[in-house]
Amino acid sequence: MLVTGAPPSFGGGMPQRIVTISRSSVNEWHRTRQAKQSIATRSPASHLLCYDHACERCGAKHNQALSSSLGRGLMTTSNLELFKAIMERGFSRGDLTIADEVCARELAEHEYLAKTNVPGPEILKYQIEDARNGIANLKLTIEATVETSDTVWARSKATGLDPRSGKPVAIDVIDICRFKDGKLVEHWGVPDRFALLHQTGVLPPPLSGSKPPSATHEQINTLEDRIRKGTISDEEGLRELHALLFAFDDANYQEKIRNAHDWANKYFSPSQSDQFGGRDMVRSHLLQELESAAQEAKELERG
Repeated sequence: MLVTGAPPSFGGGMPQRIVTISRSSVNEWHRTRQAKQSIATRSPASHLLCYDHACERCGAKHNQALSSSLGRGLMTTSNLELFKAIMERGFSRGDLTIADEVCARELAEHEYLAKTNVPGPEILKYQIEDARNGIANLKLTIEATVETSDTVWARSKATGLDPRSGKPVAIDVIDICRFKDGKLVEHWGVPDRFALLHQTGVLPPPLSGSKPPSATHEQINTLEDRIRKGTISDEEGLRELHALLFAFDDANYQEKIRNAHDWANKYFSPSQSDQFGGRDMVRSHLLQELESAAQEAKELERG
C-alpha cells in the first residue's frame, strides 16, 4: 500500500487518496530511474570508445558537442582514455573521425616514414589507413601502460592477417603520446617491422642454431655478379644484403655485410654516389666488400 497525493492538513483537511500499486511496477520504476542516472553520469571517455553515433553499450545518443567540449575544457578525459580511444576506435575499427576529435592541428610526429607535412588529424588518419592496409583485420590490444602528467607510454599487440597470404601475424608496438589540453600534440611510434617482415616472408627468420647454410658464399658471389652486370634493382640488392646478414652470428662476417650494405645504399643513390667519387668508385668499394664477405663466409662454412 502506497500513499499518494497531498499530505493531510494538521487541521483535518482533505483525506489522503489510497492507491494500490503492484510490487512489479515499483521494481520497474526503480530500474528505469537507475538506468537514467547511469546514462546521465556516464563519463565522456565511454562515448569516445563507442563505435558510432548510436552508442551500442549504453543506448544513449552521443553528445554531438563532445569534441568542442573537450577542446574548451568543459569535460575532462584522462590522457590514457584518449589513447585507448585512438587504439580501439581508430586502429582496431578504422574510425578516422577519432583523429579529428583528439589530434591537435600541430602534431609533432616522430615515427619512421610517417607523414609530417600535413595537419595533425591527417597524420593520424594516414597512419590508421596504412596500418590497416598492411595488416588485414587489424586489432590492437593494449598490454601495458604508464601515464605521467602529460604523457602515455604503452606496449600493444597488433594482430591480424597478411593481406597477400592470409596467414596470421602478430607484432609488438610501442607508443609514446604527449597530450596538451585534451589533444595529442606529440607522438613516437615503434612497430616491430622486422617481425612483420619475417612473418610475411619478406625476410628470412634468424637462424636458431650456429650452423650456417652451406652456400652463403655462393649467394654473395651471385649478388656480386648481378651488381657488376647491373641486372639487379636497388630494392632487390638491399633486401638480399639484409637477408645475408642473418646467415652467420660471426661478428667479422656481419661487419663486412654491413659495410657492403652501406656502400650499396650509396651506389643505388646517385646523389650520394657523387659525394664519394662517382658511381663507378662506389661500386668498386661495394664489390670489394662483397668479395671480402664471400671469403669470410667460405671460411666459416669450412669450420
